[in-house]
Amino acid sequence: MTVLNYSDAVNFPRQEVWRFVADFAKSPQYLNWLDKAEPLNGSPQEPGGIWRFHVITRAGLCPLDVEITEWLEGERFALKPVENAGIVKDIQLCQIVIDLKEKPNNYTQIKVHCEYKPVGKRGRLKNLAFLRRRFLDMIAQSVNTLSHVAAAEAWKRASQEQKIMSRKEKTTKH
Repeated sequence: MTVLNYSDAVNFPRQEVWRFVADFAKSPQYLNWLDKAEPLNGSPQEPGGIWRFHVITRAGLCPLDVEITEWLEGERFALKPVENAGIVKDIQLCQIVIDLKEKPNNYTQIKVHCEYKPVGKRGRLKNLAFLRRRFLDMIAQSVNTLSHVAAAEAWKRASQEQKIMSRKEKTTKH
């Protein structure tokens, strides 16, 4: 089994980052290898909830059904494939864990832990060190994009809240 770990800090409070990453339907906004995500069964934000991710491959879309195995609101979640559904691109996903830690000055530490097994000869070739680096680069790019998308969402929400406050002030003055 191969284990990849990636960690980075983003300039947003943990709850803001959590609000975005915990909504798997928004995942395609920052995971460029994902076409869409949809809940299939159970609660979409609790252990036992099952989601279908539509992974973009050279051959087209490949469904990947995952189950939430751990859910600590605002801090951590873990996903694992349902049965043998975790084989994509000659790699069998075993588990992915996302951890968020509050840091000073409204920063959030994002830790991604990914476990996978190469499947077949092509999978073992893909497990070479330079390809593992490519997977890590893909994770890093996803976290970076997440940071930008979360910033845009936070700005939009703050702007809407400010408009609402302005309307309330105008109505109380009249």
